[in-house]
Amino acid sequence: MAGKMGALEILLNLLDVHPELGSSAPLMQSVKQGRWAVVSRSEATTVLRDMARRVGEDPTHFALHSGRIGGATQLAKQGASVVQIQRAGRWKSGAFMTYVRAGGDGANCVSRALASS
Repeated sequence: MAGKMGALEILLNLLDVHPELGSSAPLMQSVKQGRWAVVSRSEATTVLRDMARRVGEDPTHFALHSGRIGGATQLAKQGASVVQIQRAGRWKSGAFMTYVRAGGDGANCVSRALASS
């Protein structure tokens, strides 16, 4: 396939190739001993860190919550409201604040959004 594929397109292609997975199957699966099995936390972390290493990043700086951290921080930097950040990360409380990193004024943006709420 030429060009980049989005996550949804990749998922739909996976379901086309493996219709036995069904619509209620866990998203993160692999074949183990000839059967589909849920990918463990340690397996997912290993894959993520291997990808980071391949693109020249320090793998010790990456964990499974790196995407949530990056997403919350980026939304804050872009001026998203508290409610927008909570919805994007499916947070029902202020717990998302622990994910926003200070780099690039992300934490300051969240503080301003909280003050204006």
